[in-house]
Amino acid sequence: MISIYHPELKYLWLPLGWSIATSILIPMKHVLVLTDFSENARNAMNYGSVLFERIPTVFHLLNVHRPLRDSKYEGEWLDQWADQVMHNLGKWLKEVKRDNKNPRHSFNATAKPLPFADAIKEAVAKNSIDLILLPTKGPQGAWENFLGTQAVSVIHTIKNVPIIGVPKAFKSKKPSQIVFSTNFKRAFNRNELEVLIVLAKSLRCKLKIVQIMNDNSLNEFQKLNKEYLTDIFGGLEHSFEKIKVKTSETAAINDYVRKMEGDMISLVNHRYNFLQKITHENVVKKVTFNSEVPILVLPELVGQRPVTRDLGQTKRMVL
Repeated sequence: MISIYHPELKYLWLPLGWSIATSILIPMKHVLVLTDFSENARNAMNYGSVLFERIPTVFHLLNVHRPLRDSKYEGEWLDQWADQVMHNLGKWLKEVKRDNKNPRHSFNATAKPLPFADAIKEAVAKNSIDLILLPTKGPQGAWENFLGTQAVSVIHTIKNVPIIGVPKAFKSKKPSQIVFSTNFKRAFNRNELEVLIVLAKSLRCKLKIVQIMNDNSLNEFQKLNKEYLTDIFGGLEHSFEKIKVKTSETAAINDYVRKMEGDMISLVNHRYNFLQKITHENVVKKVTFNSEVPILVLPELVGQRPVTRDLGQTKRMVL
């Protein structure tokens, strides 16, 4: 199957069949990559270049550092420290460009002082960011470690941009199968799932929609949400599966990913899923999400999703 990239219009056309009606036009994407100049951050950047290999993309590299006024340096030493920060950022940018020769990709870099969330908010607004790539500690490292406490902070603070957490030990490779976790307790909006759909189509990978629950069957509301999700994922190679929870939901999804050799976990960050249990209240201090694969966290777009109303004996989806 042939894809057509127009360098001037900066769009990627992906034919999904023989008809123009079944094709999609993917505009240029803007991806924010957080870096502390570590190998972990470099791994996240490499993964981003793999995910967006066929999509015109601007990667915005962001280093968030301690405010200069709060440093232990003064006078000439303060200037030298500031110069060192910019030197490291420039060196990192040069190395990233050297390692990525994809003509569809371009890069820029900037450094911002803490607070962490404020720096990211500013970058997101200024550059119309479509996705954030966040290095995480990965297996045996809780979300609350840097970039871990910061990962949780980003998830809570950035409400309208998808985030991909990339584990430190994960070897960058093109995904062939993405596991999407849901319990069908809410209706989804296509805009919420846009990044997932674009990546799945661009990478031509399978989508496993996994229901994590111990109930024997879906209620009518869940069935309706499942039908709507089927419509949203129309045109994608996808299937539905159900897995039982033996110890915890995190263990259940991780066991499934290992068994099925999944390459990424995706979920919408809403109050009904297990991510909320991990990242809220005191549990964030105790629970380790031992994901061995990247996690795509999609934001909940409350004002844009369909509403299911009970109309007598039947329920209807109202857009």
